[in-house]
Amino acid sequence: DTIHIPGIKLGFDQPVFFERHAVGGEYGAGWKSVGKGRVLSTFFPDDIKEPPIIIDGRQVEDNESAVVVYDNPLDNVEDLAHIFF
Repeated sequence: DTIHIPGIKLGFDQPVFFERHAVGGEYGAGWKSVGKGRVLSTFFPDDIKEPPIIIDGRQVEDNESAVVVYDNPLDNVEDLAHIFF
């Protein structure tokens, strides 16, 4: 589907190149099929003196849901952006 934004011309005047940036990420995701209940994603720093960080918490209402967890490294996102913009 095309998203129409007022004042933005549709189409392009110059060639546009796209690269899919996925290193691990979704391809290395962990997942589990679950039922009704609660999900809590928690990050534990390497330094055990640091407290855990809750990333997300939510109620799962459906009888069957897939809970998926993955991380995306941001180490080279800025370099990649300079190539495109």
